[in-house]
Formats: sequence, structure tokens, C-alpha cells
Amino acid sequence: MADIKAQGEFICHPVGEGLFYTGEIEFWNRNTSFIFIYDCGSMSNSALEKPLEYFVYKVKRKGGEIDMLILSHLHQDHVSGVEFLCRSVKVKEVMLTYLTPIERLILALKYFNKYKASWYYEFLSDPVKFLLERGVERVIIIGEAPPDEETPVPREISPFGPEETPKKKIRHKLYNLPNQKNESLTMDEILREEPDWETFWKKNKLLLLSHQGYSIVLGLWVFRFFNYKISSEKIKNFKECVKKMFNKNHNAVSCKDDWIKKIILGLDQDKIARLKECYHESISRYLNNTSLAVFHGPLGKYRIMPWDIDSFGFLLTGDINLNLPKYEEFQKHFKEYLSRIIFILVPHHGARNNWNSRILMDCYNARVWFASTGVKTPYGHPSYYVVHEIERRKNMFLWVNEDTGVFWRCSIEWNKKGGTK
Repeated sequence: MADIKAQGEFICHPVGEGLFYTGEIEFWNRNTSFIFIYDCGSMSNSALEKPLEYFVYKVKRKGGEIDMLILSHLHQDHVSGVEFLCRSVKVKEVMLTYLTPIERLILALKYFNKYKASWYYEFLSDPVKFLLERGVERVIIIGEAPPDEETPVPREISPFGPEETPKKKIRHKLYNLPNQKNESLTMDEILREEPDWETFWKKNKLLLLSHQGYSIVLGLWVFRFFNYKISSEKIKNFKECVKKMFNKNHNAVSCKDDWIKKIILGLDQDKIARLKECYHESISRYLNNTSLAVFHGPLGKYRIMPWDIDSFGFLLTGDINLNLPKYEEFQKHFKEYLSRIIFILVPHHGARNNWNSRILMDCYNARVWFASTGVKTPYGHPSYYVVHEIERRKNMFLWVNEDTGVFWRCSIEWNKKGGTK
């Protein structure tokens, strides 16, 4: 007989070109559940409205709290539901990657004439302040990949301890494993760019989780994050051009970019016309590479029913570009989890430019691949080439769109005598 039982429910909702993925793990023996979201947005407000409202309705029936919201990146089609979500239910923690103010200005320029919701530009101006003012308890920034990381994995953590009491506000534990010599992003660097965040940092409302860190829910379910960032001369040149235009003389590499936040908040057609001299649409493509990828799955010795398997996990990739020389960093970071992965979100809505067929060999047990994109998307998503690559290896490809979502439900049974894997 199993010592601990849980039910997992994982949904990729039908929102068209965008992404809204939710998960709930209900631990029967401990009379508690953990609810999380990975991205919450769509290019179509009408496509997002009903799935989001129904999800909020279900959360309210279970207490009205979301334990973890993970934002892979800040593109409008991945975050357009965040304001409604925070207004409707309690969001305890938000995890996201860090974009500098100048990178957030690039996003504001990209969407200004396409997306008119004023809250989005307030969010881009200062995402941490925006979230905390709307009741989020903690914002956690995930660091970037160091050049030569050694990836520690949770080998020594028992799935039965340390005991976490369901009454605690935060029911998961962050295991932060910093390596200051190799860590490519530190809180000091962030605070130099965002001095207003120092108060949040001192009050423990803002945290930086090492790229080598991870989160474990009740000692039973692991979330492992990955983020790499591509430095771009185009972004540096863009900042220099904007500085000259607005007569800013301080060093572009350093500090106190409050003037950029004010530009984002005060964007209008006049400023857009002036900034067009500096901005080109191709600059924003570099920001896809900052997408936060996440593995989540059970720890320890377990069985997954009704499939009767002992290896299980999801890999969520956002808009990350795997078709880069840095793919080896991704592969190395998740090496202990690749064989456990059964379900994979195809990067960037199935775009060919972000695809790397090596992932098919590295995740050799993955049998279900899915992408969230619109039926009439102008971007040609999902790519026929990508779908063909997946299916010719006898895998299943699922196209999530405005009309069709994907729903998985399973039970998980842990046996104490089995120890950990």
C-alpha cells in the first residue's frame, strides 16, 4: 500500500497564440494541494477570457489562492491575463527572469500600437512593484546560466522530509545554491539598475534564486528552472541612441535607469516617432532567448497511474531558442531529468527558428509534444517541419489552439520503503 497518494491535474488551455498552462497537485494524505501557473496570456483577449474566468472560478472554490505563478518572459501574449488574475485571486509567489529597463522599453515599443491596455506598460515599467502592489507576497527572479556551471541536483532530499505543514503560507522550499564566482547575475547588479527595489529586497519580498537552485513542494515535487541570456550589441546601441535622444549622459552600463521607466509610462505617438530612429523590430527577437524553461515532476520512488509508469515529468519551454550554440547549456542543466520527461511544450509555439532536433534524442522517453498557437496565426505556427520531425519518430503532437485544449489527470503513489531515485 502506498504511503502517500496525490492526484495531478495539468491543463494547457485553449487560448490560441499565447500560453496558459496550469497545474494542481492534490496531496490526499496531507489534505492540501499546490496550484501553479506557467504563463497566462494570449494575443486574443476573447480567446483568453473564458478559460481564465473558469480557472479563476475553480480556484475560488478551493480557497482562492495560487501558490506559484511562473512567467517565462514578459511578451504580451504570455502575460496579458496577469492583471486580471492578480485582481481576482491571491497569487502568493511570482517567478520570472530579469529584464533591464532598456529591454523592457524594447518590449513596450514592440507592442505599443498592437496592445492598448495601460496596465501592461505600468507592468513593464516596474514589474516587481506592479506585482507586489497587487497582493503578491514574494517576487523571485531566476538568475542566468553561468559560463561553466556544475549542476547540483536534489539527490539527498528525501521525498518524506523535511515535513512541511499545510498551514504554512509558502508550502514549497527554495533550495538556493549560489556560486558567486560563476553566477552571472547578482542582486547588487539588479539594485544598481533598480534602486527602488532595495526596500522590497530588505523586506524579503524580492528574492534572487540562483540558476543552480530549485524549488520542492512538500518534499515531493520538484521545479527545476533554466534561463540563458544572449548579450546583444544591438541592445547596447539602442540604449546609447535613446540616451542621446533624451539627453542622458550617464554611463550606459551602470545605473539608475529611472528615466527609462518614465519613458515607458509616458509613451505616446510623439515619443514612438522619435524612438523609431533607434528601434528596429529585429531587436526584440533577442529577448525570446531569456525565456524561463521549467521541468516539474515527482521526486522519489513512485508509480504513475493509470499508465503504471515510474518515470514522469513535464518540460515547459516558453519561447526559448534551442537552435543556438548554447543548447549544450540547456542539455547539461537538465541532464538528470531528460529521461524522466514524458510531456514537452514545443518552444515558441512550434516555430522552426527555435527548434533543435537534438532534443528528440535527449528526451528519448517524451511521447507527447504540444504547442499553443492560433488557428489563423500570421506567423505560420506550428511549423510543418517541426511537427513532421516529432511525428516521424512515432511521437504524438498536440496542437492547442482557440478551440482545443489539452488535459492530463493522473494519480501518483509514493512508497516510503523505496527511498529516493
